[in-house]
Amino acid sequence: MELHLNAWQTYFDNEGHLIDEYKLRKTSFHHSISSDTRKEAWPFLLGLWERDSSEVQRHHSADLLSQQYVSLRNGWINAEAQLFDEEMKQSIKTIDKDVRRTERNHPFYAEEGCPGLRMLRRVLITLSVYDQELAYVQGMNELCAPILLTLQDESLTFWCFVKLLPMLRSRLLTLDISPQLSATADLVQYFDLELYQHVEKLTAGHWLFCFRFHNTHIF
Repeated sequence: MELHLNAWQTYFDNEGHLIDEYKLRKTSFHHSISSDTRKEAWPFLLGLWERDSSEVQRHHSADLLSQQYVSLRNGWINAEAQLFDEEMKQSIKTIDKDVRRTERNHPFYAEEGCPGLRMLRRVLITLSVYDQELAYVQGMNELCAPILLTLQDESLTFWCFVKLLPMLRSRLLTLDISPQLSATADLVQYFDLELYQHVEKLTAGHWLFCFRFHNTHIF
């Protein structure tokens, strides 16, 4: 049973304070969150909002975060040529390649040069400037895209992704995904030998088509 917006709102008092965080997280874990609720739920579940904040305080925080994001974003936009070293320029080239092939079957990202793709590019480059130790790792576009699609807000997407990164950092920095792909192949071979043999025949033993599944399974 999905957690819909009306049910979500029962976990907050009249001023918007969260009443029982443990119960809310438990319910969210055991029940899928409906599409009309995710825009409200994800910033909470990702830790962007303080657990004891009121609705007024969250609106105020959102305004401050938006100002900070715009400052970060405009910083590299206004001084792009002077700011970036060769490593960062290479990251931007990779971002540009990845953004163009992100979720192109969804209307939000479908048209070449559409607002969704432009926003996604800006968020990823700003994140690379903000966290230069991690910079950009291929696959981050796939993780960021559903957040942007859900929140429909460039600033909130950026800060939610910042909150998400500590959980993903070690995985993103592990460039060798062959153990996960090998484990996938072993599981398919065990549970569905016919499918395994079919995939082996089509891919010559390369299971790279599973990369996106491994990269985005948290959603």
